[in-house]
Order: sequence, then C-alpha cells, then structure tokens
Amino acid sequence: MSLGCGRSRRSSLFLRGLFFMVAVFLGLGYLFPVLDSVKDLKFVASSLSFCNDPAASTVKRRPSVKGSPTKNFRDNLLNDTYYITGWASGGLTNAVMNFVRTLLRALPRVLTNVQANMIYLGKLTDRVPIVPPFAPAQHISSTAGIIPFGDIFDLPVLRKALEMDVLDWREVKDIASRDDSDPYSPDEIDELGCWTTIKESSRDPATGNNIIRHLGLDNSYTRLPPSVRLTTDMPAKDEPHVILPHLASVIFPVEPLIDAESTTVLTPAPRSGHVRPPDHQLSCFDSLYYASSGPKPFEWERSWSPVWRTVGRHLRFTAAMEEIASAYMARAFKLSTPTEKAPPFVAVHIRRGDFVGQCKSLPKTKTLEEDDCFPSLFAYEKHVEDTIEDLWLVHDIYVPNVIVMSDETSPSFWSKVRERGWFFVNHTEAATAERYGEWYLPLIDTVIQSHAVGFVGTKSSTFSLLGERRVQDWNGGIVREVSIRDSR
Repeated sequence: MSLGCGRSRRSSLFLRGLFFMVAVFLGLGYLFPVLDSVKDLKFVASSLSFCNDPAASTVKRRPSVKGSPTKNFRDNLLNDTYYITGWASGGLTNAVMNFVRTLLRALPRVLTNVQANMIYLGKLTDRVPIVPPFAPAQHISSTAGIIPFGDIFDLPVLRKALEMDVLDWREVKDIASRDDSDPYSPDEIDELGCWTTIKESSRDPATGNNIIRHLGLDNSYTRLPPSVRLTTDMPAKDEPHVILPHLASVIFPVEPLIDAESTTVLTPAPRSGHVRPPDHQLSCFDSLYYASSGPKPFEWERSWSPVWRTVGRHLRFTAAMEEIASAYMARAFKLSTPTEKAPPFVAVHIRRGDFVGQCKSLPKTKTLEEDDCFPSLFAYEKHVEDTIEDLWLVHDIYVPNVIVMSDETSPSFWSKVRERGWFFVNHTEAATAERYGEWYLPLIDTVIQSHAVGFVGTKSSTFSLLGERRVQDWNGGIVREVSIRDSR
C-alpha cells in the first residue's frame, strides 16, 4: 500500500477525508473500534507524515543536495556546501537534545538532546545539519526498528524558524525505510572520519552502533583538543562537557582553528580499519549530549539555554503525530469523538524505574513502589494542587483535569492514580505497541504532554525537563517538579 508522496496535496487531503468518513460511518467506538479495523493505520500515519514534507517527495529535492537519495552519500553533497551530522545512544529526549543539544523511555530522551545540539552547532558554523533517525539502544528493544526524525518532528516548521535547511539522512542517502524487515544491512558502506567528544580519560567513542549500521557508515574517530572542554570542579581528564562555540572554531569551514589533516586518529574504523582524519565537508561527532554554550553544564535545565531558545522550542510535532495523540487524549478524557478538543489539563510525569539509584535508601525487603524510595503520590498531588491554584490566580482559568504519565508498572500505583480522579493513557489496553510500534508509547505521551497548561515533573528527568519547556514556551503554562532525593 502506498499513499504516493508524489501526488498532489489535494489527493492527500482526499485520502484523509476518506479515512475520516469511513470512521464516522463505522461509528467510531473507542480508540476507537475504527483503529482496530484499520490494520494499516501505523503505515498510513507514517506515510502522511512523510508526505507532509515536500522534501520527502522525489518530485522536489531539497536545495542542499544534488537530487534524489544516492547509494553513497558523497554523490549527493553539493561541492560548495558544508554539512554536519552526529549520533547518540540513549533516550529519545536526550537524542533530540544531543542533535539540538539533544519521550518517557531513555532512548527517546537522549536522541532529542543530541539532535538539537547538532543543529545548533550547524547554525553556528554555516553547515547544513543531516539528522539521523532514532534507532534502538538501551531502553528500546532491537526489534523496534528505526524511526526517521522527520516522522516525529515537523521539518518544514523547523526550517522556516531557523531560516536554514535541515536534512533527514533519508533525503541524502538511499537507506532502508522504517518498515523494512532488515534496516541494518545497507547496500553500500561509506568511509568517514569523525570527531569524538569523549572525556580525556576514555578511549571508547560513543559509536551509536545501530544508527551507524542503518546509515551504512564505517567511521574512524579523532579526539578533540582539550581547549574545547568546559572548566568545572571535576578533574580535567574526567570532564565530559564540551563548549559549542569552541567546537565551532574547530569545524568552521573557513580557517578552522585546527588542521584536521594533521591530527592523529584515536580509533580506526571497525570494518575496514581505515584511519581517515575528520572529514572537512561533512563534519561528524559521536555524541553532543554533554555540550554547553559555556557558562554551565547541563544547560537545558536553564531557562536561558541558547540551544533550547534557538532550536529546541521550534521542534514541533508532525500533523500525523498530533492526530494520533488527539485520539488518545479523547479516549483518556472520555470524550465523545476522537476529534473533540481536550479540555485544559495539568500533565504529571512520574519517573521511577531506572531512577532507583537516586533513592535515599532501598533495603532488599522493600519494593520500588514504597514511599521510602520514591516520592509518594501525595508529593505530586501537593504540586498539582499548587499548579491548579496558580493557573487560577495567574491565568484566571480553573483546570481540574489531570493526566499522568509514568514508567511505573504496578497495578496498585495506577489504582491510586485513578482514586484521585486523575486520568492516564492505558497503552496496554489500547495495544499501542502492537498497533504503532514500541517507539510510540513514549512519543504519544510526549505529544500529549505538550498540550498541557500546567506541568508537574520529576527533577533530573530530561523527559520531564522537555515537557516543562514545551508547556512554558508553547502554552505559557505553569510548571513544577518533584525531587526524587527529598520528595519536595
């Protein structure tokens, strides 16, 4: 089945209208029985997202490449244009932060962080960012497959806001689609020399194996000079943070601070063993998660974060992602139709699972659910009440509706949530993983969060952090966070 990205916008709108009429005709039960009958909906959603971006069409190429995707990426790069790319291992949010300086799982967190940082660095250096897809790592199973950046975030909106081109890797190189049964066996392997941002005391670059395999790359890595490091109380050899403007001086296309050809490769390429120095036309990094503009580490925690203000706040979700999330909100709030607008609400993100290491104490006889490990629901409830009060005082609106997102799996936890009259998305009941794929559990929660007018998160969680930023900057909302360490 194909929706034909080369077709006209009118044809695409006709198909959307047709699906809507079929849904109405069938009666739209809840999340709705129509979703169960349309087995191909996962593919339909991704196809609509892909077609929304004219860059995805073979009819109109992006201005920063020669034409349609090629088997070797270099064949599609313009001779007078410079590019930047990078990869990351970790959560989706972190990856987005890593690519700007980057959803409920860790992999979605890292990817948002990394990508935002990379795009920001491209802005500093007049390089066109080529953003890789999200690929399975720590908290997403290997069977989840890959998901292109442009299927989640609205690239046309981002390009317009930044006044620069931003490319998906699929627009540059002919690589496997997200629905391919084997996305990790490309026809062609490209050799590439990259920089590694790893701390001085380490010799192992963050290779982002699944992304590299998917893109068909064979990379060597060269260590960056000590001058790019942030100075903190930590011993210099153990400091992971790099300073983005200092990186810009190293990779600026004209008169860079360092002659890459004169550097010594730290790690040869794993496939061929080549020792290429860092590439001049396509500058690449193993990770930009630990990146800062200079004053402080972990800048995304600061309201003034240059990366968030320049790039992150413009990472809007695609129309297809918004449509899916709207249906889930309608079900959660028990609305009459999937298109009915959700009432104003406060979103709560309660992170537990992998945060056990931050607990004050956890005797072997205790469970993760008990209050002496994690903050109780009462702690979150107090912050929710304060947020609702502030919304009334500041914005003159009463917001009684609360929706909870959490990685907690205990049935008794969710019973306590229900007892408070709070809402939540039941991904097990909705068969989200079976219907859309594993990535969509955190993705749907992330999009729903972004519609809140109030937000209560978990301190030190980057998933909560991005939720707070979106609610503040997109909706003018009120935000708070609960500390794992002191339950305040």
